Order: sequence, then C-alpha cells, then structure tokens
Amino acid sequence: MAYSGLLSIICDLLLLPALQRNRKLPELVTAVGGALVGGLGLVGMSVAGSARGFAAWMSVQSLGTSAFKSAANTLIANAARRDKAGLVSGGADALEAVCRVIAPIGGGALIEAFGAEAPATAAAAMCALGALALHESAPENGKGPDGHPKEKRA
Repeated sequence: MAYSGLLSIICDLLLLPALQRNRKLPELVTAVGGALVGGLGLVGMSVAGSARGFAAWMSVQSLGTSAFKSAANTLIANAARRDKAGLVSGGADALEAVCRVIAPIGGGALIEAFGAEAPATAAAAMCALGALALHESAPENGKGPDGHPKEKRA
C-alpha cells in the first residue's frame, strides 16, 4: 500500500499538474484514460506470475487510479451548481468510502465463487464501464448521467 500511495503522490503532485497546466491533458481525457489504465493494471496484477510483475502492474494501476481520481473530482465539482459543489464533492467522496468498505466483502465472495482472478477482472470491467459512462455523460457531450440534456449551471 505504501508503494501505491507513493506513486499516487508522485502523479498528483508532479505529473498531472504539469500536463493540465499546459492544457495537454483535459480532465475528461485524464479521467477516462485513468480508468482504463487502472483497469488494465488490475488485470495485470491478477495474472502476474511474480512479486516483481505484481509490483510493476501495481504501478500501472496506481498511476491510472490517481489520474482518474484527480480528474474525476474536478469534473464532479465543475458539473455541480456553485452552491452545491461542496455537497456534490462530499457525496462522491462518501460513496467512494462506502465502496472501500464493501469491496473487500464482494472481492472475497468473488474469490470463493470464481477464483483468485475474479475480483480484479470484475474491477477492470467496472473501470471500463465507468470510463464509458463518464465519456457519454461528460459536459462536452451536453448530456447528464441520465442521457438527457444537462441543465445549465447557475
């Protein structure tokens, strides 16, 4: 976990600000790409045949997750009305915390039912579906999560 945290800090403090400051990487691209890279890392971790391979794939997963989280937080805050931005961001963080509690229980059930690779494969599939949903509901597409036109921010 410390290794994963260190990679996230490096990504958050050094890599992403430099790319976004120079407008080389918009938030939507960063979020969608981060979700896909994180999912790829999860699959790689589940099939790694050695500790070094696992650590290498963990690097991929950590960087993807860090890129996704930073960009998604910005997109979430920007999608909310100004007077609701804190409430919306807090709600998103609370949902993530609930998922961190529930995920190990679900992962254990998947391992018991389908084998050791199942949790990472399921998580990778959720990353891909999340990236698709994020792309489709992005403000640039003019639609909200329900597929209807987004209302204007006040």
